[in-house]
Amino acid sequence: MGKTIVFWSPKSGHSGVTACVCAVAAALTTGKEARLAAVAHTSLSKYELEERLDCHIEERRGELYERMGLAALMLHLKKEELKEETIRHCGILLSGSTLELFPGGGKSLFALQEKEREEILLALLLEKLPMAYDWLLVDLMPGSNQLSMDAIERADNTVIVLPQDPKLWKKFFSDEFWKLKAKNVFFLLGGALMDAKYGIREFLKVAGNVADRGQVGMIPRNTEYLEAMAEGRVIEFFLKNERGRKGEGNAAFVEQTRRTARSLLGLADRAGRKKKIFLSGTLQSSEKYVE
Repeated sequence: MGKTIVFWSPKSGHSGVTACVCAVAAALTTGKEARLAAVAHTSLSKYELEERLDCHIEERRGELYERMGLAALMLHLKKEELKEETIRHCGILLSGSTLELFPGGGKSLFALQEKEREEILLALLLEKLPMAYDWLLVDLMPGSNQLSMDAIERADNTVIVLPQDPKLWKKFFSDEFWKLKAKNVFFLLGGALMDAKYGIREFLKVAGNVADRGQVGMIPRNTEYLEAMAEGRVIEFFLKNERGRKGEGNAAFVEQTRRTARSLLGLADRAGRKKKIFLSGTLQSSEKYVE
């Protein structure tokens, strides 16, 4: 049984959650240490994630996306108990990687009442899809959306994506953070300037006892990566630049993103040990082991 990692930000457009999801997904599923992973999102009325990862979206949009992804899984779920083979058949394998994309949308999903649709989505993302993959990465809607809050509470791991803004950090930790029922939290500074004053060291000062160095990572700001995203060529970007001169340009971006992804997986792999649980304004230690 794999694990679900949800990516969430307290506010829309501040930190580039989708850009971070795509970068981490590409880092995990390309190169020598490629893992079997899937990626999905909960903004069903948009194709933002698909547009960033699938350069063939214009060809696939519509009928194919109706027959694949979350909509297809929902139809199978209504008819039968989902098996690993059926789940894998509904994903779109992205060339050059071990990453499978599960598109959202589909008329069958939107035909449901909102509450029923959200219950099915949570079941698919948190119970069914992890049966077939080592890791499932989920791009959640930002803010206090109820579906996002429910997913955070039930997910194995939560990545909170924040911009490089100390004022926002202070506001978040003084108010919003304690309302989350999240476990195994990893903080990710998205679109970060690596040599800026407000890096991980400053973030840890603001976070206090909420986070240690192993719970924080950065995705650097990189213009060519953003251009690759706009063209749906994230996987291609990672494959092209992983063999560049170490520590320079695009190769440095890929290298840093891979380090961040390894740190995130390291935290997730340690989830069965003694862990911090953030719940309703309290910081607790848990000796309970996760199966």
